Amino acid sequence: TDSDLSFGTAASFSSDVSNYVVADFLDSTHVAIAWTGPSTAYLGKSVIGTISGTSVSFGTVVDLNYATTPQAMAPTVAVLDSTHFVVADSADGTFGRARVGTVSGGNSISYGTPASFTAGGSVLSNGSMDSVGLDSTHFVLIYTSGETENNRSAGIVGTVSGGSTISYGSENVFLSGGASTSQKITKLDSTTIVIAYKDTNTGFGIAVVANVLTGTSLSFGTNITFNSAATNDIDITALSASKIFIAYENGSISPPGKGVVGTISWPSISFGTAVTFHSGSSGVSALAV
Repeated sequence: TDSDLSFGTAASFSSDVSNYVVADFLDSTHVAIAWTGPSTAYLGKSVIGTISGTSVSFGTVVDLNYATTPQAMAPTVAVLDSTHFVVADSADGTFGRARVGTVSGGNSISYGTPASFTAGGSVLSNGSMDSVGLDSTHFVLIYTSGETENNRSAGIVGTVSGGSTISYGSENVFLSGGASTSQKITKLDSTTIVIAYKDTNTGFGIAVVANVLTGTSLSFGTNITFNSAATNDIDITALSASKIFIAYENGSISPPGKGVVGTISWPSISFGTAVTFHSGSSGVSALAV
């Protein structure tokens, strides 16, 4: 049945231009937000929001990058527990890096040392990265790495030790000989994730399930098409340990917004019938359950 939405009062978390804004819940009343500043600088920034009923207040904004590091492009946030999260970004489009943020006093953030990945190829800056926390010490990053000879889309498992130190497992490729964009990731449980993405070779929407092996590597299932047409602005969320929901923009001219439910049965995914939720141009911003 139809339901009406009501909203509280909007509160500003940044007084400057804010691009590529991402957020994830630390717990039921706290959210970690990261973004990049004006396009002339692309300074990475972050803040903790505290929710009280329909109101939200924010702590002090903390910079993601030091003065000597490259610009922070299109960050992602992966929550580990109620006081720890990981922010990853593409460092000026040249390599990937991540760091652990520790929350104290409810809304203050301190960061560990950045740990870089994808040394063998640049990380595309926009729409090519996402991340999700698996448990209090593990997370998964997905990204598209652009090399001169070959683009590839891959996932990597990060392990956090000592509260703020990150190490990585081996890179595991889920799309080679091409690139994926608008890619998003969701967690079914601490050892299973699902990725939805646009294959730039075909423009189609694709999804793939992966198992986390021994905490350090990923084993991917079969890449399954959920939309055989131009697909953009994808987002994905888990409904249960075996079901996902994907929302996306379908087509290229005034594309409608559609949604589809997928059922996971390793190593494959089966999809129901897609349903239109908006008949006009329908950029999808975010999903949450």
